[in-house]
Amino acid sequence: MTYRRGRVWWISYVDAEGRRHREATHARTKAEAEELLRAIRSRIDRQRRGLEPVTRNPERHTVRSLVEWALKKKARTKNAHSLGLTLRAHVVGTFADTRIEDVTGPRVRVWLDERQHEAGLADATVNRLRAYLSGVFSLGAAVPPGGQRRRAAGSGDRGPP
Repeated sequence: MTYRRGRVWWISYVDAEGRRHREATHARTKAEAEELLRAIRSRIDRQRRGLEPVTRNPERHTVRSLVEWALKKKARTKNAHSLGLTLRAHVVGTFADTRIEDVTGPRVRVWLDERQHEAGLADATVNRLRAYLSGVFSLGAAVPPGGQRRRAAGSGDRGPP
């Protein structure tokens, strides 16, 4: 479905996993918005038929690229240096070339337990690692790959490289 709010054309569709999406487009006309919607629905149809993988990460970003992107976004914060050192030493070293969608809650819990026992990390350090990793993924989730921030449409903020 296409509709207009003010000067912006919006599209609405249900993805292959059954979730409804409403997105603002950069279309200038209703025909452009409908063409975009047709392309999206075509991709969803291919996903439902098993001809195309259903993924939230079509660009196949890795944890390394997500962490580096997040560190660039946080470069001017007070704790950016220590955050970068910690993430690069612990997270990137383990999950470097792992695709983002392959990092699951159970996998992170096992990794944190292993890090605590093998490296003798304190409980506070483990909690900090969990918080840092969660923050990186939360920041990445707010920006769909190649898209604009969901919370502030039109901000021009791009997803991981």
